[in-house]
Amino acid sequence: MQPASEVSQLRVADGSPVSLVPASPAISFLALQYAARWRDDRPGQTYRRLYQFNSVPRSPAHQRSLGDPVALRQQLISAAGLDRTDAAADDYRLGRGGTGSWLSWLNSEARGGSTIAGTRKVYVTVAIDQLPAVLRAVFRVARDATVPVLKFGADYANLRRPDRIVFYTRDWGHAKAVADALRPVLCGIPATELAFAECLYTAVYTGLDPPPPASPGAVSWRGWVCRMLADALDSVAEPDPGAAVEVALRRCRDSGIDPDRWAVPDSFFADQPGASPAAIAGGG
Repeated sequence: MQPASEVSQLRVADGSPVSLVPASPAISFLALQYAARWRDDRPGQTYRRLYQFNSVPRSPAHQRSLGDPVALRQQLISAAGLDRTDAAADDYRLGRGGTGSWLSWLNSEARGGSTIAGTRKVYVTVAIDQLPAVLRAVFRVARDATVPVLKFGADYANLRRPDRIVFYTRDWGHAKAVADALRPVLCGIPATELAFAECLYTAVYTGLDPPPPASPGAVSWRGWVCRMLADALDSVAEPDPGAAVEVALRRCRDSGIDPDRWAVPDSFFADQPGASPAAIAGGG
């Protein structure tokens, strides 16, 4: 990933600076500029550059402390207060299946699933070194808000990404209530900015996963958005990164997304052309 200071200095073909970044550059605009500048003929690379933007660079110190997946999982489970011996964790059960890249916890006491077209999620982006310190408090918020599913990265690769903790919520109102409860918990904690998601508070973002019929092959909000943006960027033949970013921003607006906020209502996918009225919660 290019340092932000380098990305913000990108220039178009005539040597003039790219002028699409606001006075306080948003992380999503920086991601678009970076991906537009480094387009090539390799399929999928633009998408990966967008989706992985602002991931933590690999470091020898982190590889030593976080590289053992078994020890890391046990460390995080213990930090969250979710040991089998901890009676306070009885309402959450470790989910089965998956690749082992995430630890997913299912709330047996949560009632009433999502009734919206998609899955509303809340992302927590506390800095990688702060994760063990906040997990217990984050799980307390999840219990109080009866969040049905909470997951966090369980290997070094997933902890490097900005969205290290993910709440699955019922709708935007539930997501906002979770965010309000997280705000004092995370106040002052260093955090990583997350591209292509609505920022509710520092370290807290939200997005809407598409239901399966809405976007085959995309299982998350950011995956869906980055696929759309990558297709738009790669559709521009000329090497001008400014022109490519303009096309991507236009594609967003045409889809009903405000690229200044990346906020969409719970009805977003239900309102998309060709959406099935019966499509309800899905996503990964």
